[in-house]
Order: sequence, then structure tokens, then C-alpha cells
Amino acid sequence: MLETTWRKTVITGLATLALSLASVPGLALVDQILSGPDDYTIDLELVQIQALLSEKGFYRGPVDGVERDLSDAIMTFHKAADLERTTTWMPGDLAVLAAWEPRVPDLPDQPDRLEVDIERQVMHLVNGGEVVSTLPISSGNGEWYRSYRPGVGMTRATTPRGNFEIYHHIPRWRFAPLGGLYKPWYYQGGFAVHGSRSVPAYPASHGCIRVTLDDADWLQDQLFIGMPVNVRDTISRQPTPVDYVRTFSDPLGMYS
Repeated sequence: MLETTWRKTVITGLATLALSLASVPGLALVDQILSGPDDYTIDLELVQIQALLSEKGFYRGPVDGVERDLSDAIMTFHKAADLERTTTWMPGDLAVLAAWEPRVPDLPDQPDRLEVDIERQVMHLVNGGEVVSTLPISSGNGEWYRSYRPGVGMTRATTPRGNFEIYHHIPRWRFAPLGGLYKPWYYQGGFAVHGSRSVPAYPASHGCIRVTLDDADWLQDQLFIGMPVNVRDTISRQPTPVDYVRTFSDPLGMYS
């Protein structure tokens, strides 16, 4: 908790510095520190965007004003804030991002958990009762497909809603009949949170909760066996109780 507070303090300070520098008369948004070489060029507007995306939990890269890929962070912010699902930074985004705060149910008995919002296609990592990161996901697409389970036949690609717990983890690739699962965390039968090479902004899986490969690597040190996973149709802007739905099981990796 202390580390999280320190990190937010540093990031907020960087954002404030960027704002103050950008407001100095005659100082362009793209400036050179002490008239140094081009390698030291810093985009102050980009510093501000990086700092806010980091403070709000959408971005975990350097806050340095250097051009780098922010597409996943921007898309996740747009999805979480109910904006147009695009990777392009839009006019007005900065003001919305500065004011945006994540909302998850208040669950004192679950200070550390995952909160999955199917409608927005995002997943919140909660530590100490606070949302510390929001990740892009892709869940079950609802289409029919032929199951690999003997005697099952056709089944629908849905992600079960309800409250679960992580019960098994494989810290490497696992290749199942329906595809590869990178570092999967199983929370219900064959359903898992796992890395994938394909994480579009819409539901596309057979039922698992896909995250990017980079996010799967990062989650390796964030998740643990027994951690609650609450999967909801959507997360209201006001706290709501966890709904319980009937659960079912399947061999590991059948719903990737």
C-alpha cells in the first residue's frame, strides 16, 4: 500500500510538472532540455498523457515523454470510460481521464481480487480495496462451436458470470484443443484468465478471459491461488453486491 501511494505521488508530481512547464510563455510542448541533443527531446504533452494513464492504472511503462506504443492503454481507458473504442487519442480525452475514477463494489472481505466487466471488456486488479490497474480483456463471443468434450456436441462460447477463486496456475504456455493459453490462471473448471496473441476490443474467445501477453507476464507476480475473481455483466457506477450464478466445470483449457 505504501509503494502504491509513493508511486501515485511521483506520477502526480510529474503530471503537475508537465502542466506547469507547458504553461510557461514561449516554451513549446516539444522542447529540448538545456538545449541538448535530439536524444533528450521531451514531449511535455506526452508526459502528461503518460503520467495520467499511469496514475489511473491503464499504463505501466516509463513516464518520460518519449514516443512509445500507448494503444492498449488508450483503448482500455476508452472502454472503461464508456467512450468510443479506439486506440486514437481524441480531443477532450485528457479532461475525461483526469476526472475519471474506477468504480468497483466495496467488498471489505475481498481486499485483493479481480473484477471483470464483460460489457466494457476490462478487468480491474484490486489491491487493498483499491483499483491499482485496469486491463483490456476479450471474453466469450457467444457463438456456437463444437465441443471437444465427448458426448457434448455443440456448445455456446460464453464466459460464466459469478464469484470464483483462482485454483490453479500454469506459469508457461499450455496448448489445448481450442488454442494456446499463456500463463493461465484457472478460476472455474476449464475457464482461465490467460495471455493470448489476440485480444480485440470485443468478445472473441471460447469463454476464457484473454489478456495481452505483456499483461499475462505482469500478472504473474500480482495474482495468487485463492484470489477471488468476480465476473459481472457490467459494473455499475454505484457499488452493487456480488451476484452468484450456477457454476460448472470442464477440462483445463477447453474454453480458451
